[in-house]
Amino acid sequence: MRFFTKHVVLIAVQLLVVTGIKAEGIFSSSEGTNYLWFNGTKSSTNYAYLVACQNSDRPYVGDVVIPESVTEWIWPDDIVGSVVGGVYTVTGIDAGAFVGCTEVKTITIPSTVTGNIEGSFFSGCTSLTAINVDPENTQYSSIDGVLYNKDQTELIRVPETRTSIVIPNTVRTIGASAFSDCTGLTSIELPVSLTSIGDRAFSGCIGLSSVDLSNVTSIGDDAFSGCADLTLTELLNVKSIGSNAFRGCMGLFSLCIGEAVISETAFSDCTNLKEVKISSGYTEFAFPYAEKVFFLQPDAIITNATDINDFSGTIYATQNVLDQFTSNNVTKVKLYSLTENAKMGGCVLSFDSIFNELHLENATCYRAGFGAIGTIERIGNEYKIVGLVPDIVYRVEVEARLDGEIVIIPIDVRTQKPYGVLTPEIVKRTQTTMEFEMLIPFDETCAIPITLYASDENRRFSSVEVECEGGYQKVKIEKLKPSASYSVFFRVIYGDSRMTGDYYYYSAEPVECSTLPLVSSFGVELTPSTAKVSVVHLEGDATVLHSEFSRNVRYTEVSSFDTYREEHASFLELTGLEPSRLYAVWYCVETEEGGKDSVSYSFTTPALEFETLPAKATSNTVALICAETNLSDRETGAGFEWRRYDAPDLVPSTKSPCPVVDGVLTGALRNLSASTYYKFRPYYTSASGETYYGEWLAFGTADAYVYFDPTVRTYEATGVTATEARVRGYAIAGSDDITEQGFEYWPTEAASKRATTDVQRVQATGQFMTATLEDLQPGTVYTFRVYVETVKGTTYGEEQTFTTADGATGISTTETDADSDLQVAVRGSLSEGSASVHVNGNGGEAVWTLRSIGGATVAQGRIQADGSWQMLDAPALPRGIYLLTVSDGQRTRTVKLVAH
Repeated sequence: MRFFTKHVVLIAVQLLVVTGIKAEGIFSSSEGTNYLWFNGTKSSTNYAYLVACQNSDRPYVGDVVIPESVTEWIWPDDIVGSVVGGVYTVTGIDAGAFVGCTEVKTITIPSTVTGNIEGSFFSGCTSLTAINVDPENTQYSSIDGVLYNKDQTELIRVPETRTSIVIPNTVRTIGASAFSDCTGLTSIELPVSLTSIGDRAFSGCIGLSSVDLSNVTSIGDDAFSGCADLTLTELLNVKSIGSNAFRGCMGLFSLCIGEAVISETAFSDCTNLKEVKISSGYTEFAFPYAEKVFFLQPDAIITNATDINDFSGTIYATQNVLDQFTSNNVTKVKLYSLTENAKMGGCVLSFDSIFNELHLENATCYRAGFGAIGTIERIGNEYKIVGLVPDIVYRVEVEARLDGEIVIIPIDVRTQKPYGVLTPEIVKRTQTTMEFEMLIPFDETCAIPITLYASDENRRFSSVEVECEGGYQKVKIEKLKPSASYSVFFRVIYGDSRMTGDYYYYSAEPVECSTLPLVSSFGVELTPSTAKVSVVHLEGDATVLHSEFSRNVRYTEVSSFDTYREEHASFLELTGLEPSRLYAVWYCVETEEGGKDSVSYSFTTPALEFETLPAKATSNTVALICAETNLSDRETGAGFEWRRYDAPDLVPSTKSPCPVVDGVLTGALRNLSASTYYKFRPYYTSASGETYYGEWLAFGTADAYVYFDPTVRTYEATGVTATEARVRGYAIAGSDDITEQGFEYWPTEAASKRATTDVQRVQATGQFMTATLEDLQPGTVYTFRVYVETVKGTTYGEEQTFTTADGATGISTTETDADSDLQVAVRGSLSEGSASVHVNGNGGEAVWTLRSIGGATVAQGRIQADGSWQMLDAPALPRGIYLLTVSDGQRTRTVKLVAH
């Protein structure tokens, strides 16, 4: 809406200081039938306020339209005519601009007016029907001629001629003087959003008889002053009542007031208000005409209790309240006493009356947001309340008859906090579970659900929930990872959040604990270049799917990485290590409960020792040379470097790998020259290529042939299964060349038949020999030894024995007992992945699992137990023993199989 400024005449000049800005003067603007008067102020942006009419004979009348801007005209003495003094934006309305303008009918406010506007600005406008606001105004708005702030959360002013109004639900505040002197208003419906009524808001509304204040929490000074016909019975939610708020309200007879702070004289001149029931804990005594005043809050504080004049009524209260009334004018006193005994899950309230006039009838316990709660039992003048939540403030309302009147005595009770400290103790641990025991605080009033929760801060297991009744309680956490550390937090929840709310009680500190390991501590046998690491498997409740040493060895390369398992232990043998070096190895275990996990072990190899020894035997072309060392017999990277003694340094030396036998590095140098001096020294080269040396030593060859035997050694077998074994040994040539070497073996019980075909040979090469003996018989004792053949005959090493594991004779002939209820037969080849199986059972579906002898699951699936041959969905497997378990839901059979 736009307005055009009319002709302006300067009336007077006044010098005023307004907020530090110099006012330039008062001038008028012709607007319809009105001359509107403005107080103009010059600044960087000129602005003006509408003020009261300066001509007392012509006050504002009719429809007043306030312009957005006005022009000031000036008539200087030294020129003819007038000049423009300035253009001013109208930004405000003076507090007295419309006061007493009895003939103004409507007022229109432009978008530019954003200064403060209050309801009192329109007092005395007895003909006013509407206050309209430009929609573009950023501070104010209007609905149906009623003035609001912009977002309509505050109602500012209702025209005095209005008799009814619909207030929007956005309104939270009715401003000061908003309805003052609306004499035609008889009743009003306040929105549920309303919480505050300002000073003088309904003062002078002499026809107002009905109003619902159930949502209101604050009532200002003189808010209902002069509302002689107003009838009320409750002010239960009001928290503060201002001075003279209900002055002269003759329609008030009996009133219940909630937790309100009541100002002195709030009910002045309410001569008909004879009975008041006060639940307030802090109040002014404002009821001089009352005949009965009930102070229902046992611990109420009366701010003017010592200054009461001419009060002749009766006060009903506890001794604590009555002690505050020390004036002699208080002639009638009725006492009741109360004893509170709060418990964890409830309370006990005991009442007593000196005059025996307090008659208990009923009691209800409430919690904010939940309504009535708990169970109440009455015995005489005592109420026992159970089923509450600890450390919560409850409102107990006791209904009693006092001196013939029904009163509701409100009592605020805070239940006790749980006593003691929740200290869980570990009572049992396994590889996958932990069990705790703790004392949960409770008492006889805890008739509410009590739930114990255990949880891990990193959410590595689901929360465990246990319902209990307090006292000693055990909680078991399952499906944990083996060898894992946990911080377990415990909390006890009292109550049910859906019905009663709840209270959380936490343990003081988390319990630091761990599940039992899968393996025991590592063991290790070390030499400068080798390590034999062992790890023992611990029996437990974890389901191990797979376990092995990781091929990742920290810090360097290795020559060999050999693993095998014997009973409950796994072994790792490493060669080619660096002396005096730190290493770390990992043992990986995969379990059904925790996925893959690994444990590590670190070790440092000892320093390398070499002592070169004189040559043991020499002939014209052969020499046997030795050096004492702390290298392992399994090391293959050691030997001797040698050359002619008189050879120039530019001539490269020859390196000959040699084995270590009983701590002595031993080698045979062949094809030497007779009657010649040579020098030699021991060496070791690691897998990474670094070489270590001993001291040089010299020897001379003879001038004639000398004979000495080969050196041979047989070591213990490793990696023994039902059908194979790994064997190793050494063969060092003597004076003569070796024509054949290797291992021979036979069943031990056939020792008397060594010359027969029971003795078998496996050839091998090199000074350090290894071989795998295959196609052995399960459950059989074997003897084996190293053999070396030369032109002079055969030389043997020591005899060693081993026993193969017990096993089935073969997959194609393995089947269950024909008389059993569940029959399983297998044919085909596990090593080729072509095995098939038939199951005679209940004809339905059976579940099968194929595991290695160590317990690791190889494959699993389902099959029909109807006797038909069906393929076993398993991959091609290495040689070894396997266990096939089949279950039809009622019976289980396990078959031992051998993969060749």
